[in-house]
Amino acid sequence: MFGKPEWFKQSTCCNGVSPVSFKGWMYVAGWAAFIVMPLAGLGLMGKVVPEALVWLAFSGLAFLWDMRDIRRQMQAQHDRTLLYIDDEREASPELATRRFDMKLRD
Repeated sequence: MFGKPEWFKQSTCCNGVSPVSFKGWMYVAGWAAFIVMPLAGLGLMGKVVPEALVWLAFSGLAFLWDMRDIRRQMQAQHDRTLLYIDDEREASPELATRRFDMKLRD
């Protein structure tokens, strides 16, 4: 939604993303405040079931959806710059080594 892939890196755990810049950390902190503050308010008013649980479920799913979108954008950017071996001869940037000829995928 509002997050940018430049603020994150691909995590080695759980196929997710983790913040690497100040803006990334602020983005995650903003989401945490967005989820926890109304949840705490509903808990203090005694509306834990079902209001607070419904809020937690929907806001948590929105956060996960946004992180998935950021991960998908990062993966698409990675795939565009991935080198691969191909038999076709087309006009594209190539890299020649002793044993392999590589070119950028379009």
